[in-house]
Amino acid sequence: TLEWDNYDLREDALDDSVSSSSVHASPLASSPVRKNLFHFGESTTGSNFSFKSALSLSKSPAKLNQSGTSVGTDEESVVTQEEERDGQYFEPVVPLPDLVEVSSGEENEQVVFSHRAELYRYDKDVGQWKERGIGDIKILQNYDNKQVRIVMRRDQVLKLCANHRITPDMSLQNMKGTERVWVWTACDFADGERKVEHLAVRFKLQDVADSFKKIFDEAKTAQEKDSLITPHVSRSSTPRESPCGKIAVAVLEETTRERTDVIQGDDVADAASEVEVS
Repeated sequence: TLEWDNYDLREDALDDSVSSSSVHASPLASSPVRKNLFHFGESTTGSNFSFKSALSLSKSPAKLNQSGTSVGTDEESVVTQEEERDGQYFEPVVPLPDLVEVSSGEENEQVVFSHRAELYRYDKDVGQWKERGIGDIKILQNYDNKQVRIVMRRDQVLKLCANHRITPDMSLQNMKGTERVWVWTACDFADGERKVEHLAVRFKLQDVADSFKKIFDEAKTAQEKDSLITPHVSRSSTPRESPCGKIAVAVLEETTRERTDVIQGDDVADAASEVEVS
């Protein structure tokens, strides 16, 4: 038997044991024993033991971290850390200047001619032509005052290598020995100051060079009449027909002709057989 089976927990038995005046009564069977015993459903204000703390711990909400967000599973913690990282703000070490809109000066002008070319200038001290830049040479006309100018910028660096107006007294001349190079004299402002330059432009194709000459002459006329120029889209010349292409076309035509003859022969044979049967 267990030790607590020998105790009688009934209220009458406890009262009898305490009130009895037996000499053999044990000092343990006193009122403190009654105080240590309790019954379910009764008030436990006098004791330190309580079930309330255990229940409150089991039903307590999830702990909060320093940021104020709940800490749950690993996935939730990863999402929370990413949100905190996205919300971080770092001040720049070096303050950046305000955004400035860059103007090229070509906003109010129409592109009348534009094509890739190579520009040269004549050096009087050395007595020879020197390359000034490679890029797109443009003929631009202002919408308001109808003035026409030539603008050319170097590739990649976009530095000006030609910037001057086209006046009625200017003229283009072919360089000796080649028909794809045009030479003229102008007051150029590419270096930021007015300077008389002897310029030469070389194109890769003859058709493009002829188009440049045509637009240049139209620009001089437009300056005199104060009129706008019709924009010209420069195109490369169409490639010449190669003998291989002609042979391929001839073979295709011959094959088509043979198939047509075979189909027509089959139709005639079918018609003849139908006549014989009838």
